[in-house]
Amino acid sequence: TSGNPQFFFGSDSAPHLRERKECSDGCAGIFTPGPLAISLLAEIFDREDCLNKLENFVSRFGAISYDLPFNKEKLLL
Repeated sequence: TSGNPQFFFGSDSAPHLRERKECSDGCAGIFTPGPLAISLLAEIFDREDCLNKLENFVSRFGAISYDLPFNKEKLLL
């Protein structure tokens, strides 16, 4: 909830090979079923009075970090 662009959302539903997820140097992540993740994050950001930082955290900072285009679709909470 800091707004620091070095921190961004990544779920453990990413398409890593099982060998990369289940090893001593595996990809980081906390498994949260996809449909629930954004709702839970919205609740946390709202509780911390920083809901205005949610879009950057879940959509923009990761894209910037990996030099990817922004999503064009929008999600209505």
